[in-house]
Amino acid sequence: MTWEGLCEDEPKDGKCFYGVMFEHLTLACARTSGEACLKMATKWATIEALGIETDWTRGALLERACEKDQAQACWTLTTAMLQSSKTVPQSTYDLAFKSCRLGTVDACLIVTKIMKDQALAKGENTNDAQTLLSDTYCKAYGFTETECSIKFKEL
Repeated sequence: MTWEGLCEDEPKDGKCFYGVMFEHLTLACARTSGEACLKMATKWATIEALGIETDWTRGALLERACEKDQAQACWTLTTAMLQSSKTVPQSTYDLAFKSCRLGTVDACLIVTKIMKDQALAKGENTNDAQTLLSDTYCKAYGFTETECSIKFKEL
């Protein structure tokens, strides 16, 4: 039986369909699937609008998805943390680094900036930060070595 079949005698407002889908995703998220957690988090506005009750929060779903190596979830959490803080706590840096490691090149730019600032504050060289920028962000966006150097100086 399809999900739609479970809801054929219900009002056509979508609440039954999303409720059933949410139950299945909840089980998958709780067991092993970071992808299921991410899907639930991306449908959060719909779930709330339909009044579907849950013990989850969008933040908890994103955290679980990030724990399961879902780059988009890690990046969403990173940007939310950066927007809510004037400083960059270690937990935000760790999330940004994980996002970068999982392939979110914009996160690599943030990590590069933090690494550069930390190195300069300690009076150390910034070679590791520049290499990270070159190997990730600049490569992904097709920057030349000169363009990458300029971008690094702008950080």
